[in-house]
Amino acid sequence: MNLIDHIRKDREELARVVKKHRGIRKLVEDLYPDKAHFLYELLQNAEDAGAHHVRFELGPDQLVFEHDGSRVFEERDVWGITDIGEGTKEEDEATIGKFGIGFKAVFGYTESPKIWSPGYSFEIKELFLPYELDPPGDLGGRTRFQFPFNNSQKLPATAYREILEGLQALPAQTLLFLRNIHSLEWSCDNGQCASLRRQEDGHRTFIQKHRGDDLLEEASFLVFTRELPGHARQFVALAYQLEPRKEEDAGAPRTNLARKFRIVPAERGTVSVYFVAEKENSNLRFHLHAPFVTGLDRASVKDVEANLELHQALAALAAESLQTIQEDGLLDMAFLAVPPNDQDDLG
Repeated sequence: MNLIDHIRKDREELARVVKKHRGIRKLVEDLYPDKAHFLYELLQNAEDAGAHHVRFELGPDQLVFEHDGSRVFEERDVWGITDIGEGTKEEDEATIGKFGIGFKAVFGYTESPKIWSPGYSFEIKELFLPYELDPPGDLGGRTRFQFPFNNSQKLPATAYREILEGLQALPAQTLLFLRNIHSLEWSCDNGQCASLRRQEDGHRTFIQKHRGDDLLEEASFLVFTRELPGHARQFVALAYQLEPRKEEDAGAPRTNLARKFRIVPAERGTVSVYFVAEKENSNLRFHLHAPFVTGLDRASVKDVEANLELHQALAALAAESLQTIQEDGLLDMAFLAVPPNDQDDLG
């Protein structure tokens, strides 16, 4: 008996229970408030796999997602993705999260997700039962997910619209605190296409969002990171918003960076756990990232002891960043509106 057949046999009893008690499945599908949350689950998996380029292709009856990550599906990944709340990444601190409950959000759209990887290729039915697939000839070392819109509770047209809205809403900041993914592209059957691309130059990170050939959004940030002692490859980070200087200011600053940019207050200081936690607002005027303990939906940060340690690491990083900001000629009157002050409504 091969691995896929062995896992399917092991999962049959779980599938029977969930099929009999429909409320369990509904609970799983409704865990996430935003309808297309699983897009972030797929991006998370690609980031953890070391992908540099990812692509979504949206059609009227399916979504295809591909990435070029070097880490392929292993035996533990097949076990994890066919279970519930039993992710594979607890022992790997370099990863963002786990492929347990989060991936189940796809079943709000599909009854039979398909996964092709250089490691294993399989289809999942009834939430938990894997069936082996023949690998396609055009994979070329990439990992591919296919999600046919065959959930009887959601019309294909509804699935298409919700996912299209989710893709269109991806902001430039989606890539800000990722270390691996540098480009994200998506296309759909009506010819629409868009991309996010991230470039780095020292502390400066530059992100552009295009739709076709049109530039929709561009943003520059001064990013500082700090590794967490005792936690392999995990880090905290903060990002200051950069604004191009007006031409008449070009001669005043001392460094190349400061001749082109100045630091300005962010309209809304976001809190990210790799991706923006939508329900959090620090009320700071710069952006924060840390591997915070979050709720299941990853939209809010829990008030727990482990997160207080991350607050302290972020505070130390913010203090350290001032030296570099001063050396770069960016500690000017514009910057003084960025750090917190007594008038800010801070928790």
